[in-house]
Amino acid sequence: MKIFGSIFKKKKNTFDYLINRDLSWLKFNARVLEEANNKSNPILERIKFLSISGNNLDEFLMVRLAGLNRMMAENLPINSFSNLSNDEFLTKIMRDLKNIHETQLETWSDLVKQLEKKRYFVCKFKELKKKDRQWLKDFFQNEVQPLLTPITIFKNHPFPYIANSAMAISAELDKKKLSLIQIPSNISRFIKIGNLNKFIAIEDVIMQYAQSLFPGIKITNIGIFRIIRDSELEYSDEDDLLSHLQKSLKKRKLGEIISFSYIGLNKNIISTMSELLNIKNNSFIVKKYFLGFVDLKQLTDLINDKNLLYGSYFPRFPERIEEFEGDCFAAIKKKELVIHHPYETFEVVIRFLKQAASDPKVLLIKQTFYRIGNQSEVANALIEAAENGKNVIALIELKARFDEAENMEWAHKMQAAGVKVFYSNARTKIHGKLAQVVRREQGKLVTYSHVGTGNYHSITSKIYSDLSYFTANKKLSQELGKIFNYMTSLIKPENVKNITYAPINLRTNLVNLIEKEIEYAKNKMPAEIWMKVNSLVDKKIIDHLCKASKNNVKINLIVRGICCLIPGKKNISENIRVKSIVGRFLEHSRIYCFGNGKKMPSRNNKVFISSADLMPRNLDRRIEILLPIENKTVHQQILDQIMVANLKDNEQSWNLNNDGNYEKVKKNGKDKSFSAHQYFMNNPSLSGRGKSLEKLPVKKI
Repeated sequence: MKIFGSIFKKKKNTFDYLINRDLSWLKFNARVLEEANNKSNPILERIKFLSISGNNLDEFLMVRLAGLNRMMAENLPINSFSNLSNDEFLTKIMRDLKNIHETQLETWSDLVKQLEKKRYFVCKFKELKKKDRQWLKDFFQNEVQPLLTPITIFKNHPFPYIANSAMAISAELDKKKLSLIQIPSNISRFIKIGNLNKFIAIEDVIMQYAQSLFPGIKITNIGIFRIIRDSELEYSDEDDLLSHLQKSLKKRKLGEIISFSYIGLNKNIISTMSELLNIKNNSFIVKKYFLGFVDLKQLTDLINDKNLLYGSYFPRFPERIEEFEGDCFAAIKKKELVIHHPYETFEVVIRFLKQAASDPKVLLIKQTFYRIGNQSEVANALIEAAENGKNVIALIELKARFDEAENMEWAHKMQAAGVKVFYSNARTKIHGKLAQVVRREQGKLVTYSHVGTGNYHSITSKIYSDLSYFTANKKLSQELGKIFNYMTSLIKPENVKNITYAPINLRTNLVNLIEKEIEYAKNKMPAEIWMKVNSLVDKKIIDHLCKASKNNVKINLIVRGICCLIPGKKNISENIRVKSIVGRFLEHSRIYCFGNGKKMPSRNNKVFISSADLMPRNLDRRIEILLPIENKTVHQQILDQIMVANLKDNEQSWNLNNDGNYEKVKKNGKDKSFSAHQYFMNNPSLSGRGKSLEKLPVKKI
C-alpha cells in the first residue's frame, strides 16, 4: 500500500476506514426507522418516528439524490470514497432507498395492527360498513368535492403544475383521455369518520367517488402519484442576494422531477406521465403501496390519545434565575450558566430578550438568525425592542435550506419595525448562534452574551437537545462582539485569542488540539478526546483523528447522524469508538473535549461548545463559533454530566462497528439500564441549580 498524505495508505483510491456520506445518512434514517419498530415506545410515538423517516427521505431525494443526478448528467465524478463508478454508486443508493421503503411499509402494516388492538382503526374503503360509507359520501359531497378541480390533459396545452411533495390522482377516461385531480394541500391527509375511532386516507375517498366528477364518462383506470422535485438552490455573487433568492425560490417550484411514486396506475398512464413530466431517469419511477409517510404525523394529531404517547414532560426553569426574581441580567452577571434544552425551557432565552426589549438601561441588542420559524417569539422580542427605541441589529441567514421564504418574511417585518437587518453574502452562511445585549450600568457599558449550539427556534427547542450559554464575562463578550462584526463586515478582527471561529481558524484550532493529545500520548501522559456532533464528514479531521488513534489516543465520538469514519480498523482507527443516540429527543448539541494531559473527566480537561459539525461546509464555508468553557460549574455540567451521560447511555445507543454497520447496544446481565434522556429529565443541571437545590443531590452517573 502506498502512502496517502502523511498518514495513510491507499489502493485503487479505496479507503477502508471511510464510508460515503450518503450511504451513512441512509444508515442514520434506518436507525430512526428502527425507533418506529421499537416496542418500548408508545404506538403514536412510533408512528411519529415513521413520519420523521418519511420526511428525512423526502429531503434526501430533494437534495442529495438530486445532486447526484446533476453530477451524473454533467459527467462529474461522485466522491464516494470507493471504487464504484457513478452508475454503480447510484444503483447502490437506489437499492438502499428501496430497502428503507420496504421496511417503512412493513412497519406501517404492523402499526396499523397495533392501533387496532387499542381500538383505533385505519381503514381501506372496502373494509367499511354501509353506514360509514354513507357518512363518507356525504362528507365528500359537502367538504371535499367543492375543493376539487379535474383537469383533462389535451395535446398542445401546457401541462398543469404539480407542486413538490404533492399528491394527485390520475384518471383514464374511456381508455382515451387523461385527467388529473390535484389533492389540495389544505385538506387533511386523514379523515376521522364521524365520532368513531375509524380513519381513512383522503385519496381513498376521492378515488372512490371520483366518478361523480366525470358525468357520462367511464373511468377505466384510476390511481395516485406523488412527486419529489430537485430543490437545491444556486446562489450568485453577481446579483442582489435577496432578489436572487426570490427568483430561485420560484425556480425551485419547477425543479426537475427526482421521484415519481405511484399506486394503481397502468403502463399507458405511466408512460404518458413520464413524457409529460419530462422524467429523464426511469429508475426514479417507483411503484409503491403507500405514499407520503411524512403525513402520518397528521394521523397522530387526529388520534391524540395521551395513553399512546410519551408521558407529559414540562421543562424546568433554572432556579438560579428565579432566585433573582426572574432578572436574567442579575443572575448572569453573578455567575455564568448553561441552559440544557429541552430539559430546561427555551423560555429563558425569550425572557432574556424580552427583558432587554423593555429595560431602559439596554442600549443595543444584536442577534443572529439561521432558522427563524413561522412563529418566532425571539423575532417578536426584537421587534418590540426596536419599537421601544432600542438600537437593534439582526443578522439573518437567507440561505437556510427550506427556511428561505420564512426568513425573508421575518426580515421584512423586522425592517418595518425599525430593526437594522443585515444578510450574509452568497458564499458564506451565518450558522453561528449569537446574541448580545449592551446595558449601561453605573455609568459603564456591560455586555451580556448568549451563545447557542442550536437555532433560535421556539418549536424545535422542545425536541432538540441543545445548549444555551449565558455570560457577562468582559473578555469573552468583547471577542464575541468582534466576531459579530466580522459576520456583518467579513473583515477579520484583531486580538481574538480565546474564541476560534470558522472559516478563519476553527479548523486549525481543532487540529492543534488533536495534535497536542498526540504529544501527550507520546510522552506517556493521559491522552483522550471526546466529541459530540451531528455529523462527521470532513476527511482532513478524520485523518487527524485516525493519526491520534494510531498514536494511542483514546477517542470517543458521539455522532448522531452521518459518520464517514469507520472505527476499530487495525492500525488506523482501532482506538476510536463511535456511537449514535436516537430517541425521544433529537441530539443536536456540539461539544468538543480534550484530555489536556489529564484523565477524563477532570477539571483540567479542555471543553468547548460549538455551532459547528465536522463537515467541510461548517469548517470552510460557514461562520461558526467554538467557545471555550472555563467556568468551573459549567465545565463540570457539560463534561461530567452531559458528556458522561451520553457515553454511558445504553437505552438509545447504537455502536458503529468496524464493518461500517450499526448495532443497537445490548446490555448484559450485569449492566444497569441507563437512558441519558431520562437522566436529564429527572435531574437538574448543575449551573442552573439555585440555593434551594444545593442540598438536593444530583443522581451520580
